[in-house]
Amino acid sequence: MSSLLDTLLKQVITTDTVKTLSGTTEAKPAQVETLLSEAVPVLVSAMADNASNKKGAESLNKALDSHATDLSSVGGLLSLLTDSDSSTDGAKILKKILGEDEPKVEKKLAKKSGLDTEQVVTILCAVAPIILSLIGNTKQQTNTGSDALGSLLTTLLGGSSSSSSSKKDDGDATAELLGSVLGSLLK
Repeated sequence: MSSLLDTLLKQVITTDTVKTLSGTTEAKPAQVETLLSEAVPVLVSAMADNASNKKGAESLNKALDSHATDLSSVGGLLSLLTDSDSSTDGAKILKKILGEDEPKVEKKLAKKSGLDTEQVVTILCAVAPIILSLIGNTKQQTNTGSDALGSLLTTLLGGSSSSSSSKKDDGDATAELLGSVLGSLLK
């Protein structure tokens, strides 16, 4: 059985999405696919970590509600990829989700995908609003409130709901989650 993350990846990594992002960044389609395959779980993990505390969960809940939209048409999805306001929104989303780890994550994703950091940032800024929209739609369809966001996001990743709240002694839970998703990419 396919996991919810696989479903999310299939919604994000479409031929049209890859073609559009490849054209925008002059990247090879295979590099764009590799980046998205690596980046989506990282972003979902970071959101799960953010949702592990009440303030973070409430903030993420508002963001997911404001981004939930019907992307069922290819035009809806592609319009977000090429919209400059959406890209600006994407930069804010990445900063909020990844926090101080953002440059480190972007650099590591660039290395894994064979892209330069500027291409990675451009692609992530384009897809971040789409990811929030898709997860926001799932949140609304499942009637999930802010108190259960961590569980929803952990379920998306294919794990149990208790793993989203685990903390390392050094307090770097984001690095722990990101590392587990990418095979200790940040370590």
